Amino acid sequence: MSIVDQFGNLVTAAIGQTIDLGTTGDGSVSPAGASALAIDSGSSTSGNFTLTRNNGNNTTVVMTATLHGTAQKFTVTMSS
Repeated sequence: MSIVDQFGNLVTAAIGQTIDLGTTGDGSVSPAGASALAIDSGSSTSGNFTLTRNNGNNTTVVMTATLHGTAQKFTVTMSS
């Protein structure tokens, strides 16, 4: 994940940030939980994550990534 401004430009973190990752539905994310990813001070990107949807028809997994300690979040939905 990366920190970007409203124009899509990478932004360097003034202080370290962590990102909580969680899922609902038929799948999983790794790593998961509180502060699963970190964006270090002076950096603009975190480590990687893997979102997996279970096999089968009509399965959906929703991942939510939240900037730790805030209400800022986004979701990713994978479905068949």
